[in-house]
Amino acid sequence: MAEKRELRCVIAAGGTAGHVLPALAVAEELQSRGVRVSFAGSPDRVEARLVPEAGYEFDAFRSSGFPRQAGVALVRALVTAAGAPAACLRILRRRRPNVVLGAGGYVSGPMVLAAALQRTPAALLEADAHLGLANRLAAPFAKRVFLATPVTGRYGAKYRVTGRPVPQRSQAAPSAEARR
Repeated sequence: MAEKRELRCVIAAGGTAGHVLPALAVAEELQSRGVRVSFAGSPDRVEARLVPEAGYEFDAFRSSGFPRQAGVALVRALVTAAGAPAACLRILRRRRPNVVLGAGGYVSGPMVLAAALQRTPAALLEADAHLGLANRLAAPFAKRVFLATPVTGRYGAKYRVTGRPVPQRSQAAPSAEARR
């Protein structure tokens, strides 16, 4: 009988808890189904704290969001962003995932691009009511885009409305604790 192969998933999510917490909910569900989950994101944003606290392995890489106006900040962001796909490729070579999930924030774009370059299937998770910039740019490289709510102009086999994932520990929190 053939040996069962361990499934592995790398999740890239970051910038805000609004991206990280739904990604942690997906990770909980995947892990409960026997999938080995690791995360990747920025070393100096909320994901660098929340992900290890939740018990997941975390690989940090430098990336940058894009200011909406031209200037020095935009040039700096472009230089930082240019190196991100190579850093993501190194992470993917080491982790050897079967699938990559980009869950929003500027760290998800380069990871999904790196997955496409390696021909590793990738999906996106959009937990907000509209696609953020990173997910809009990464969508052409993803096989599936999971949406919290229907998004105008986003339909067809690639797009699935699944609702907003909520971590189990958030569902079980007493209301006084949840208000803190």
